[in-house]
Amino acid sequence: MGEVIGETKSLCPVCLSLIEAQRVVENNQVFLVKECPDHGLFKVPVWDDAKYYSKVESYDHPKVVPQIFKEWERDAPSKMWDPAQQLQSTCLTVVEVTTGCNLRCPYCFASSDSSKTTNLDMDTLRRMFTAVSMKVKKPTVVQISGGEPTIREDLPEIVAIAKGLKIDFIQLNTNGVRLAKEEAYASVMKKAGVDSVYLGFDSFDREVLKKISGIDLLDIKLKAIENCRRAGLPIELVPKIIPGLNVDQIGKIIEFAKRNIGIIKGVHFQPISYFGRAPAEPKEGDYITIPALLREIEKQTGGEITPDDFIPTGCADVHCDTKCFGFVSEGKFISLTKMGGKFSPDLDITRTVREGVYGSWGNILAKEAGLLDGDQPMPDKDCGCGTWMGLVKDLTLNALTISAMHFQDAWSIDYDRLKSCCIHEVMPDGRFVPFCLFNASDVKGRAPFRELWCAQNKK
Repeated sequence: MGEVIGETKSLCPVCLSLIEAQRVVENNQVFLVKECPDHGLFKVPVWDDAKYYSKVESYDHPKVVPQIFKEWERDAPSKMWDPAQQLQSTCLTVVEVTTGCNLRCPYCFASSDSSKTTNLDMDTLRRMFTAVSMKVKKPTVVQISGGEPTIREDLPEIVAIAKGLKIDFIQLNTNGVRLAKEEAYASVMKKAGVDSVYLGFDSFDREVLKKISGIDLLDIKLKAIENCRRAGLPIELVPKIIPGLNVDQIGKIIEFAKRNIGIIKGVHFQPISYFGRAPAEPKEGDYITIPALLREIEKQTGGEITPDDFIPTGCADVHCDTKCFGFVSEGKFISLTKMGGKFSPDLDITRTVREGVYGSWGNILAKEAGLLDGDQPMPDKDCGCGTWMGLVKDLTLNALTISAMHFQDAWSIDYDRLKSCCIHEVMPDGRFVPFCLFNASDVKGRAPFRELWCAQNKK
């Protein structure tokens, strides 16, 4: 075995018991190695550049220890998690409103199924949104998810409940089907209080889309984007990146985002994780790591965007995510982040990341500069390239974030990373669970925290 660079804990993918694990470097790759006394040895690649793995650690910063996990006491699935060990507060809260979906994608975190739909009632949802508004540090950011939230006819009322409880930013996680089929639906969602659409967008290759989603969704995705454009509802594209299927689409998706700057505010890549409907043991080459993804971005953008343009957000563990913030000017992406700088210890990283991603500071700046009338650009304003006003316009109206987060599955979960998780699911009883733990499933697809979610909803 290679050099051991860290000791941690992980899960057995068969029984989901908490077991000892090590981070091991072999041939400049970082592996997670663990052994269950009942089910044997497991070894998975988690980072394919050991030098870069160490380099990003300089971007770590002190965590804001939350109180919310103390509420679990003894009734969490105890063999999987020790809530008292959590080190980070909430940056993004996920509220799942249904288990149902109008698709049946072969790759799905939640194994959503229209034949087994469970919808949370309004009282339960109000309790969940109240928990966010009371327990999460401002600004509060909620992603309404599922299943597919738009299958609920009462979704506008659900969004209105969240807004009425002073949730600062609401993002709608959707496959875009209803946004495409009902031209006015984007306007309905915006009026209800949705601030952004988190739109799955995996490929321009129709045959690949059939393998990822079960059907060719390209026209639906493009129509959904156009309807959001008409409504002035911003979009973040969310491609699942699956080796052997759509790695070659990375550059094309970024280029598409650049061409549609103004309505598309970000591209958030999600390298495939093996839970939900894809729980089987990953083989060699089944993962694409964050360093490998960044190399593909550099290759497929012709060097316009490089790995040095990316830094960890600082909210989560530095090995969980990466982000590049910049703007599009004359068709080119201009990065404002560069590897090499360090965070100030006095900087409120969580707030900076939230506002950088979701653009509230940008709208304020643009309004102050007279570039926005309400939330709409003022096209007659003279703010040409090379002027201060032109820079303000680029930094607000033409801003684009390119980011990635590699979620952990039962094979790759590292408890040092999990303890720093800042993306939390809200249970029906108002308690919080780290996102990767909530989705963690064994080799047969059994996910204890999802099962607990359903059980709580039935009470």
